[in-house]
Amino acid sequence: MSGLTRFIVMAMFGYLASLFYGKFEDEFSRRSPARPPAFEQLAPAPQTIHDPVPRAIAEQERGLGDLGRGRVNILETSQRRRGQLSSGTAWSVGSDLWASARHVVEDCERLKFAGGPWRPVTWASRHPDADVAAVRAGFSRPIVPIAAAAPQPGTAAFAVGYPQLQSGVMHLRLRGVERVKLAGRIGSAAPFRAYVWQVDRYPKIRGGSETVGGISGGPVIDHNGQAVGVVIFEAPRRQALGSVSLSDLRRTVGPTALGKRVAVDPAAFDALGRRLLESGAVTQVLCR
Repeated sequence: MSGLTRFIVMAMFGYLASLFYGKFEDEFSRRSPARPPAFEQLAPAPQTIHDPVPRAIAEQERGLGDLGRGRVNILETSQRRRGQLSSGTAWSVGSDLWASARHVVEDCERLKFAGGPWRPVTWASRHPDADVAAVRAGFSRPIVPIAAAAPQPGTAAFAVGYPQLQSGVMHLRLRGVERVKLAGRIGSAAPFRAYVWQVDRYPKIRGGSETVGGISGGPVIDHNGQAVGVVIFEAPRRQALGSVSLSDLRRTVGPTALGKRVAVDPAAFDALGRRLLESGAVTQVLCR
């Protein structure tokens, strides 16, 4: 093959290659960037919502009966060993903001939301005394709206979460309030008011456990489908469950964008609780 022929063949090859590469590059540039896994999609920027009702809620809570007659009950929080694994419940309150109990997420080196990776703890807020906190997780789920009015004695509600590492719903009825104080690993400088709920029905827990440890941090949701507290203790002998008050919840987390008020019959509590669990709005959280 003469030098001229070789030159012509090489030139044609180069031209065809440039056409192919150009087409490949155009097709590639038109593709959308690969989306991260659903769990890792970034949450939208948080929105600041003005809270117009804290005084009204505090006034409503002052009208609730004091079951402790002025006494302060001490809630002991157990010590954690370095690297010890524990579990609780957290729930979505907007963008990447998740509410839980302080004793569930405090002193953790890392947190793991169900289905996701271990991640460093990123604090949003912690109540200085009450057992409630909010953390950021970098992803969003449907939110559980926070109520704008305190419950009254006899109000039906339910708690949802992961007692004994199993999903479950507890049927409740408000008795009144008690003054409590944290001691041990997590302390309170001053007492705070906690709602005390009569447990009308416990979840069915495989293994026959007599405690519901692991539901701590889960929301207490009223008959309007809105959260009025965060579970912080159980009292099996009294067949009772305790939650932080609505005023302390809003003071720590802030109000959410108000969800639609829906009249939820107590007979439908189980179904609504399951939907919250299946959607990921309420999820298990591990701490180590």
